[in-house]
Amino acid sequence: MDKAILYALVAAICYGLGSPLFKMASNNGASGSGVSLMYGIAATLLCYFGGQTTFFGTGKGFAFAGMTGLAFGVALFAISKAVAMPTGYVSLIGVIVAAYPLISTAIGLIFLGEADKFKLTPLLIGSALVVAGLALITMSAKEGSH
Repeated sequence: MDKAILYALVAAICYGLGSPLFKMASNNGASGSGVSLMYGIAATLLCYFGGQTTFFGTGKGFAFAGMTGLAFGVALFAISKAVAMPTGYVSLIGVIVAAYPLISTAIGLIFLGEADKFKLTPLLIGSALVVAGLALITMSAKEGSH
């Protein structure tokens, strides 16, 4: 198996664990700030000791790292707010959050020049199915449960 695919699967599993664990942390008094702190420490240590010892490389690297940190920070804040709410059902919130690859795919295809690396028809059909599935899932909550 290609290492990039393996790492992607590990990320999917860990992201899948993240929302339920976040809900359990929230139910036991942990705030988004506490989870964010632990996330930052864990991510920094894992990347550093995993061999990624150069932090920014260039001025552009620093700028993109800052934008990445901001994007991930806002995402974590939004997840923390969502799952802390009484109607923040992990089974719903997790699926909605998991739609982020649609945004990543669009950016990769349009701005990173990746369109020529794929057969676009199956990729676009698959993306459309994800959007359709997301629409169905967001409508799945029973009346009175939100």
